[in-house]
Amino acid sequence: MAWCQLSKRGYSIYFGKPFILAVHCVHLEGNIPRELGRLKSLRYSYLGTNNLSATIPSSLHNLPSVIEFGATDNHLSGNFMSNMRFSSQLRKYGIAMNQFTGIIPDTLSNISGLELLDLGENYLTGKIPDSLGVLKDLYWLTLDFNSEGRGMSGDLNFLNSLTNISGLRLINPEGNHFGGVLPNSIANLSTQLQQLVLGENKISGNIPKEIGNLINLIQFIATRNYLTGLLLSTLGNLSQLFYLNMSYNNLEGNIPTSLRNCQNMETLDRNHNKLSGSVPENVIGHFNQLRSLYLQQNSFTGSVPADVGQLKNLNELLVSDNNLSGEIPRELGSCSVLEYLDMARNSFQGKIPLSFSSLQGIQFLDLSCNNLSGTIPKELQHLSALLTLNLSFNYLEGEAVPSGGVFKNVNGISITGNKKLCGESSTAAATMLCCREKKDNNEVLFHFFGIWVLEGFLQLKATGAFASSNLIGMGSFGSVYNGILSQGERPVAVKTPIVHGDLEPSNVLLDDDMVAHVGDFGLAKLLPEANDILSSDQTSSRLMMGSISYFAPGTLPYVFFLDPKKYGLGGSMWPQGDVYSYGILFLKMFTGKRPTEHMFPDGLSLHSFSKMALPERVMEIADSNLVGESGEAINNIANHGDVEGRMQHCLASIVRIGVAYSEESPGDRMDIKDVVMELNIIKEVFLGVGIHEERHIRMLLPAEGTSQLGGD
Repeated sequence: MAWCQLSKRGYSIYFGKPFILAVHCVHLEGNIPRELGRLKSLRYSYLGTNNLSATIPSSLHNLPSVIEFGATDNHLSGNFMSNMRFSSQLRKYGIAMNQFTGIIPDTLSNISGLELLDLGENYLTGKIPDSLGVLKDLYWLTLDFNSEGRGMSGDLNFLNSLTNISGLRLINPEGNHFGGVLPNSIANLSTQLQQLVLGENKISGNIPKEIGNLINLIQFIATRNYLTGLLLSTLGNLSQLFYLNMSYNNLEGNIPTSLRNCQNMETLDRNHNKLSGSVPENVIGHFNQLRSLYLQQNSFTGSVPADVGQLKNLNELLVSDNNLSGEIPRELGSCSVLEYLDMARNSFQGKIPLSFSSLQGIQFLDLSCNNLSGTIPKELQHLSALLTLNLSFNYLEGEAVPSGGVFKNVNGISITGNKKLCGESSTAAATMLCCREKKDNNEVLFHFFGIWVLEGFLQLKATGAFASSNLIGMGSFGSVYNGILSQGERPVAVKTPIVHGDLEPSNVLLDDDMVAHVGDFGLAKLLPEANDILSSDQTSSRLMMGSISYFAPGTLPYVFFLDPKKYGLGGSMWPQGDVYSYGILFLKMFTGKRPTEHMFPDGLSLHSFSKMALPERVMEIADSNLVGESGEAINNIANHGDVEGRMQHCLASIVRIGVAYSEESPGDRMDIKDVVMELNIIKEVFLGVGIHEERHIRMLLPAEGTSQLGGD
């Protein structure tokens, strides 16, 4: 008997005459000891979800009695199958979520009894050998998120050979470079097939109508390809289907009524296609188990059918960016577990349904850019879970805006663009309509959606006009002064922010380490300063401040005084002006276009030009030099997955930030403090960090049932 030390942390495994080595998820580190190759009786080896590195010793692979081998989710590397021999008894082999390179060799077919092959999320390249078709017992094949395929016709020919495998249940080559069209031979795949995952490749052409022969299919994913043609009525033959994702393609036509047969449907995702026609009645309502319905970014017309109210399990409904019209069905209020509802950018009419007050779990509600009228139901303020409410750009009216719930959160609500609504921020007059309340002779407060702010002149009085004797400290975000509001009251701290006022490309400098620094503070000032606030020139001066096209075009309300002047005209300065400049600077960096381009006539701007390209056409407006360099970088760093798709996703996210910071209305601009977190997330996605976090179906070694662990 022997002891094998497998971890710096002191984990030890005792072996007498072992049949099983199970050290799954115990934080093992370092290399896999070669001495394990001496365990001639080893049958089951489970090393998954640790921090093991280097390669798998050939001595371990060569053990003649191994039946199941799993080393998923480690940091193992090396050339796959290089100098490896496998036991003829091997049934299950999983090394997904590692860093293996190389190709899948034809010799893999020599393991005639192989049932499960899991090679996903590595760096494998080349074509899939047709010889896999001789593995008659194979039921699980995952090759996802590698770099296999050439993006050319014939990449999917290996599917032809898989038609010989009668028990196949899962095929997953998602996130590779497979091109060409889906072969008609998929009709001959096993009728036991349950999951067909083809997303994030370069597959083109029509979906073969013969896919309807796969009658036991429960999951079909073909998202982010180049598929064209109509949605097939034969999809209705897949009565067991519960997950259907065909988003981000170029599919056309109507939703086939035959889909009503798929009564187990839980997720239906057709967003970002070219689908048209009406959302058919008596189809959606048949999906009793439906949790997520994504139909956004298409060309659907007509109204949302009332039978959507029958979906008692519906959690997400997204129908934004279509041509839908009519009234919002009040039956939606019956969807009691609904959390996310996006109906923006359509032509809905009528009032906001009072039944929405029943949506006690709703967290996100976007009804913006429609033709809704009437008042905002006061019942919405009682939706305790609601975090984001967007009612902007409708025809809402009324003298009173609710003040409770989400309406207390300025960052959580948008009602701009409703001209008849009292409380809407007017960019023409730069006036925030607030409720002013005088508490006593010394304290005047403004109330704006539940937030109380101290009136400006009281700050001056409390701090002695920001006298240096009251200065507590200074920092990069401004200065803090000590102040007393009234006789006998306790002191308070009053902070004055710094505003740059001229944030544009020539004022952003790079040091030797390529770190960006803001320079030229010629227009920078403390806000507020006593001389500026009290100066009579402030209300009449028309001296231009800031660089043309980088200062905000609209009006920026000065909360303390409700100053109606435009930013850049006169002496008033506001931090959101720097936010706007940052957004325009951002868009210029990633589009390569200046805000004064001649291509922006008739009211078009760099902001609107960028906004209209989101998200599908973002690659068209991106700086071509930047796209080329980014593509090379992402290939070098994370040489697997859908490079183009990931680059488009990241560029779209970056442009969204630029657009969010350069909104015309100050209240619509994103808070600058969020930018670092947002950009770090985008960077991680771009570089492939965390790419394994979304792997939903990953076990130590997925199997049909519990392994029978017998003896010799």
